[in-house]
Amino acid sequence: MRKLLCCTCLTPILAAAMPASGFAQTVIDEETTTPVRTSTANGGTADDILIDEEGSIMPEGGVAVTVDSDNDVTNEGEIGISDADDATGILVEAGRSGTITNDGTITLDEDYEPEDEDDDGDIDGPFAEGERRFGIRLGEGGAYTGSIVNGGAVEIAGNRSAGIALDSDLNGDLVHSGSIEVVGDDSYGIRTQNVSGDMTVSGSVTARGENVVGVAVDGDIGGALIFQNSVAVTGYRSTTAPSDTEDLDEDDLLQGGSAIRITGNVDGGILFDIAPADNDEEEDEDENEDEDEDENDEDDDGVPDNAEGDADIIAYGEAPAVSVGSSDDIQIGAVSGDESGHGLSVRGRIRGVGVYEDVDAAALVLGGQGGAVDVAGGIGISGTVSATSDGGNAVALRLAEGASTPELVNSGSIRAGGGNAEGTAAEAVAIESGASLSEIRNSGAIEAVTAEEGTAYAIVDRSGTVGLVVNDRTITARGGEDGRNIAIDLSANAGGAIIRQSAAEEGGPDRTIQGDIRLGGGADLLEVLGGTVSGDVVLAEGDDRISLGGDALLRGSTDFGAGDDALAMTGASQFAGDVNFGTGASTLSLSGESIFRGAITHDGSLAVDVAGGTLELTNSGAVSLASLNVGAEGTIGVTVDPEAESNTLYDVAGTATFEEGAALSVRLTQAASSEGEFVVVRADSLVGADTLEGSAGNLPFLFNSRISVDEEAGEVSLSLARKTAEALGLNGSQTRAYDAVFEALDNDADVAGAFLNITDGEAFRETLRQMLPDHAGGSFEAVSLASRQMARILTDPDAPYVDRGRWGYWLQQGAWGTSSDFADTAAYDISGWGASGGAELNTETAGSIGLSIAYLSSEIDDDGTANEVIADQYEGAVHWRGTWDGFLGYARASLGYITYDSERRFSGIFDGEEVTRIANGERDAWLYSASGGASYEVSLGRLRLRPIGTLDYYRLKEDGYTDTGGGDAFNLDVDSRTSDELAATGRLVAALTFGGENRMAGWGRVEAEGGRREILSGSLGATTARFTNGEDFTLIADERTDGWVFGLRALGGNDVFTLGGEVNAEEQQGRYAVAGRLSLRMGF
Repeated sequence: MRKLLCCTCLTPILAAAMPASGFAQTVIDEETTTPVRTSTANGGTADDILIDEEGSIMPEGGVAVTVDSDNDVTNEGEIGISDADDATGILVEAGRSGTITNDGTITLDEDYEPEDEDDDGDIDGPFAEGERRFGIRLGEGGAYTGSIVNGGAVEIAGNRSAGIALDSDLNGDLVHSGSIEVVGDDSYGIRTQNVSGDMTVSGSVTARGENVVGVAVDGDIGGALIFQNSVAVTGYRSTTAPSDTEDLDEDDLLQGGSAIRITGNVDGGILFDIAPADNDEEEDEDENEDEDEDENDEDDDGVPDNAEGDADIIAYGEAPAVSVGSSDDIQIGAVSGDESGHGLSVRGRIRGVGVYEDVDAAALVLGGQGGAVDVAGGIGISGTVSATSDGGNAVALRLAEGASTPELVNSGSIRAGGGNAEGTAAEAVAIESGASLSEIRNSGAIEAVTAEEGTAYAIVDRSGTVGLVVNDRTITARGGEDGRNIAIDLSANAGGAIIRQSAAEEGGPDRTIQGDIRLGGGADLLEVLGGTVSGDVVLAEGDDRISLGGDALLRGSTDFGAGDDALAMTGASQFAGDVNFGTGASTLSLSGESIFRGAITHDGSLAVDVAGGTLELTNSGAVSLASLNVGAEGTIGVTVDPEAESNTLYDVAGTATFEEGAALSVRLTQAASSEGEFVVVRADSLVGADTLEGSAGNLPFLFNSRISVDEEAGEVSLSLARKTAEALGLNGSQTRAYDAVFEALDNDADVAGAFLNITDGEAFRETLRQMLPDHAGGSFEAVSLASRQMARILTDPDAPYVDRGRWGYWLQQGAWGTSSDFADTAAYDISGWGASGGAELNTETAGSIGLSIAYLSSEIDDDGTANEVIADQYEGAVHWRGTWDGFLGYARASLGYITYDSERRFSGIFDGEEVTRIANGERDAWLYSASGGASYEVSLGRLRLRPIGTLDYYRLKEDGYTDTGGGDAFNLDVDSRTSDELAATGRLVAALTFGGENRMAGWGRVEAEGGRREILSGSLGATTARFTNGEDFTLIADERTDGWVFGLRALGGNDVFTLGGEVNAEEQQGRYAVAGRLSLRMGF
């Protein structure tokens, strides 16, 4: 220990005023086990104490440093006591003054580690065994004048202990910028009584044990209460739940307390702060050139910006992360520097996490402890407040009984997730009975998420005091069953409330409210000027109003309840849902381009004014109206429901007025039964109804309509008739299937709706084509073309056979492709690939006989739809081939087994949703063929001419099949069909040869051919099909036609190998099928 004397340059100046300007302090710069007191630190006299970086005080127990005089204590070294109860690092006696600073370490620990006593794989026993251990403690009995500053590390292991404990009042500031870690039941990170100045927690605090509290503010704070680092508490052994919790013991699942507990007044407000943003890069660059960047302090709070952290408050367990309130009344003043004057500002994060199954979670809770909690100015949240429970209740922000504040302003995130059983709930913002909150303004996210059996409340007011909710971003309640997702519940307010959603700025984020809205008595107003509201709206007694404007969309049912209510729509707003106007004298008005689509009911009277826009009622039956006015830009819609044998009827007790330009639109719920005449307006008197005469607007392309007016009867009628195939512009196949498709549509409401949603001919015809099976002849052309392509090797005089003496073999592969134009049937595209091989035996006198096999795969795509057929073909053949002095003859017979896998896809739009159906069909088929031909080659030097004549017959027998997967309006039952074709082909081949007679030296041959293929007999089988329980329809394929054939071929090699390639084309139905072969012979 040594004594340090210090003086300053002010000594001469202050000499007249002070007897001496120097001051002394006692420095501990070495290890010692002897406790020290400020009153005797300097040889028995009082003195300040400095424990420097080299010094330490490690007594066996008791108090290491006692402040019992008006002196300062600074610790830059180590203070520690091990395995001693009732131990304190620095004890400050009440009634003294000075400054206590810890920039070193204070450690009060013990030689104890819990073990796995029952061998179940997890640790057992208490977190700590010791008692009453304190890092810095202000004793009872008075007040301490001065500041207590902890910038170092405090570690405590002990029950009923604390890192910093102020058991008396502090006349000064309390600053914690270091770290505090406490382990032990009923312990605290920081515990205070009254603090006259500011209390700043910019360092970390962690506490683990049953009933632990991170920071307990149990007295009044005369200045501000600021948090700007992590405060985390738990009673759990682990804050991550294992996948299997059966082996956990009770001591693994203890409940801790709150991370922060505030039970006193806070005159300067409560701030959960974050580090300032670096907004002045230019200034930083200048300062970095001249001074250390650690001095940068853009927020002028006296702390270098890079030394500041973010508030991150978390409690693992059922206790609230932050609890504000006590049995006495407390007040929270405004936060200094907060532009809105809020008393509670959350810029960082506050989180409550239940972790284990069915443990409730809460983040920020005010009130509910018997006394009032008055927060001046309101609560502002620009950070995150969240609560997460695995199946238990979760509440992010709760104003419990006694809590009051004028407004809640959220630009951050308030989120609750939990609840999975009856009686459990996730509540993002909850204002309980006995609390008070006037306004909620949201420009961030308020969200509650629950499981199916739970209930989600984004905002619920049980106090009846919330009169205004303004949403400029998102409010969401989701996850539960219908009726359990409540976005905003103000049903406790009996005096009338306002919910307003503003229009989004250009390029700005969308505004949304997802979940039900509930309002109470009084004159309520739901005003949606933009964005989307998705959920049911329930209003109680009172003259309530719903106003939609801009591009607003309200999707869900609305129940106005009793009162004279009003629904007004302007701009391009939309309403999609049913409305019950209740028992009063209500009004419905539309203007601009607004659209109302839904059913209307009431038990009172309803006046309707459609100055502009569309009123599309989906009622099946009469809708009683007091009056109806349709302006020049207005449209009224009716729904025809054949299944219910009814239609929308505007039943007007008074006058129905139609201005010039007013229109009538139609919506059909079914197709096949929608023809007929329907009365759509009946009124005591009609004015201008003759302007409606003509045809209805927005009519499905499938139908024609006619509107007629009977002035005397006061009726407007609508006649509907299905268009003819000719009027629809259908081709032959579509015409033949038209009636069957029309009857089948009503087997699937969505498919019918997709057809009825079509208003132009091209889209209708494209959609109708999706309904048809493969029928145009592509399946026959694909497999017969593939087989004929592989058989062409028998016509090659120099085919690449591998000659093994009296026997030989060959291998080849080929590809083919063709297409058919959309004419009277359907267009298709064919592509395919295959490989074949064969072997033959030379009889020496009568030619060669042989066998071959092939695998051939073809894809037949319907051109214009997503329908397709895949053909896998397995073919075996026998043949005879002979050559004599330029003459070549052959005969071939084959049998092919084929599997066709078809897929038809339906795609359409109904009610704004895509309708998709996929029908899959599988069928087998057999392909029989017989062919023969002869050629004679004339040699003219290197030029050779070879006329060829061939005859081939193909017969395809396809089994019937039934689709699966497409539903009753799309699946088809298709009968078997048989197709055959007998054709003769004549070709002339011109060849140019290279090389000599000695083929071992190499040779080559290039050929070009032309000719014609004539169909002698045969036809493609008709396709007979039916939809589920429907009538048969038969589709006729396009006839096969004669056509020209062309080809190019090149061969070459030597006695070791031969390589050959060919491309040929065949005219069919005005287009060419192109095919190619590649063959290779290798001799050994």
